[in-house]
Amino acid sequence: MLGELARRWQAGRQLSRGWSDVSEDHGVIVLRIGDPERMVSYLAADEDLPYAAQLARDDEYPAGLSWLSVVTTETSRVLPRIQAEGLDYRRTEWLMTVALDRQSVRRAPAPYAVEVELCGDWVVAAEVRAGDVVAASGQLVVIGKDAVADLIWTEPEHRRQGLAGAMMSALVEEARRAGATTGLLAASREGRALYSRLGWETFAEILVARTGVR
Repeated sequence: MLGELARRWQAGRQLSRGWSDVSEDHGVIVLRIGDPERMVSYLAADEDLPYAAQLARDDEYPAGLSWLSVVTTETSRVLPRIQAEGLDYRRTEWLMTVALDRQSVRRAPAPYAVEVELCGDWVVAAEVRAGDVVAASGQLVVIGKDAVADLIWTEPEHRRQGLAGAMMSALVEEARRAGATTGLLAASREGRALYSRLGWETFAEILVARTGVR
């Protein structure tokens, strides 16, 4: 079964992405996304890998459209099992967390400015702009005491200037005003380095795969 932190992260990501067709099958979370390149995604703990892989292989979608994300702290043991299930391993992501009052504070350098907007009851969106140009963007979903960061992106030509750190500082500040105390996110390899510098810590890895050619 998925751990508590992973479930809390998933709850926020689900709201952030607008995924409403979500169910659970013997501990495996099933997200029917409907994207042309990702019709369905299965989220499972490593001990549930065989059952999740069977669900992915046996569903109604063509090869390559069913995805599986396995949460683990033992990548070296689990990755060969994913491949043995006939799945096509694509990448690793890192689940991270932080006490929001301990995240480092960063400010955007000139000529950039961070703009924050509340979207509905639980989404905090931010953009880093240089005039009319959007250089970076992202959002947080606040659920109770949790703030789940998602869709964090910096345009390639504006990277390595501290914009993501400044944006995360602005998002966290707003989330704390809304009562959140804990941050959660899934990071890429590059993002993990950034978030680590801001004080975030890794608590698990996500091994992302999809069905291969049958």
